[in-house]
Amino acid sequence: MESRDAIMKQIASQAAQVRHTFETSSKKRSANVSSATAAAALHMANLNKRRRLEKSILSNDGVVSPPSMTSNGHYFHSAIASFTRPEPAKPIIEKTASAVSDGIILKSHAGDMVVNPNDVIQGNGKTTQSLIGNKRYRVWIDVHKASFAKALSQEERVQIATSVVNTVTSSAPQGRFLSMDVTSGLWHEMGHESAVNMTMGALMQCTTVARPVAVQMPAQHAAVQQKTFVSRAA
Repeated sequence: MESRDAIMKQIASQAAQVRHTFETSSKKRSANVSSATAAAALHMANLNKRRRLEKSILSNDGVVSPPSMTSNGHYFHSAIASFTRPEPAKPIIEKTASAVSDGIILKSHAGDMVVNPNDVIQGNGKTTQSLIGNKRYRVWIDVHKASFAKALSQEERVQIATSVVNTVTSSAPQGRFLSMDVTSGLWHEMGHESAVNMTMGALMQCTTVARPVAVQMPAQHAAVQQKTFVSRAA
């Protein structure tokens, strides 16, 4: 049986181990508390610094201006951010003007006829002459009017008019010469000979009268055209 002294030594040894364990854990807790305290102190210092900066941009009456709004509708988080954070660059959107002929639809025997930018529509009205195809047609008339005026024979004049018609019909998309039937009020594509005759008339008018060339239509057709010329945007 162990003596009393041996038992007391064991008790003292166990007590020393418990004390050492307790002291070690206490030091760790103190270190953790110190770290948390330091972090809290740093956070408070940053808050105080921000408050001082925000007070420096107070208005004269002592009221802080509301948060600034960016162009895309987002608010800055603080007044400081409105001075330090740049706004995102606005994208540059290039707008391209659509052709005047885009989406115009004419009624024909075969159904709806969509006008393309190279089509030439017979008529005297401002709406007809503002179409991009008619404007291009007048450019070709202006290009050939000098040679047409100098032509010595009817054959030469027909060749010049035919050249203008071929230029329109060989375009991409293919240009057409469109005319309205006054009886039915429907539109149709003119034949080659009719297109040449119309072009010769336009060239003759351009060389004798100094004013914009209009694609001629008989006067009695004008009233019917205004009732049947149906157009809408695509």
